[in-house]
Amino acid sequence: MADEFPEFRLRLPNGKMVARGRVLPEKGMNGSLKFLVLAGSPVHPEATPGIPPYPAAQREKLVADGGIRRESDRWPDHWETTRDIECNSPSAAASVVAGRSTDGLAQWRTEEGFPLVDYLGSSWRTPHKTWLVRGSNVSGRDLVQRLWVSDGWVTLAATHLPQVDEADPPRACCGGTCRRDTTPPPRTARAGHGRRTALLPDPDATG
Repeated sequence: MADEFPEFRLRLPNGKMVARGRVLPEKGMNGSLKFLVLAGSPVHPEATPGIPPYPAAQREKLVADGGIRRESDRWPDHWETTRDIECNSPSAAASVVAGRSTDGLAQWRTEEGFPLVDYLGSSWRTPHKTWLVRGSNVSGRDLVQRLWVSDGWVTLAATHLPQVDEADPPRACCGGTCRRDTTPPPRTARAGHGRRTALLPDPDATG
């Protein structure tokens, strides 16, 4: 099952250093899939008062047994994992490396930017969370010319997009479908209920 998932990355609070990890097939104590933080990942040296008890205790234990080294040649002013570290959930893993309470399902992301939750199916997503949808005309203003083109986006009628065989497709599924069936391949697509447009990168704008 772990082979079904790509490698995920998490940016630490400073935004520059990135930890790496993978989903494990076993479930942790809270029912979430376990998560493996890979050796050589940076760890934020300071823990905030709001960090949950489990990751806080795991950080202390890992420092004590050498799983986390307080000095790192690779990550200046940060700690570093010396071995692969198994955590009870993606959020626990994210909190261990970030030093604060972190939503692992949202913050662990693929190299392309897709969050972990997109790979787990609709049962793992926050209920009633909607897709980002942008209308092409808002209050009489043409957003295509005013905003989208300058930001490197163009619109594509939903009738030109292929059928997605899933009732509640995650963003990664939509992006993958568009990459397979459009030229040039887009980096992502955004779709939503009640709209007939999707946002795709403009090849002339992105080079």
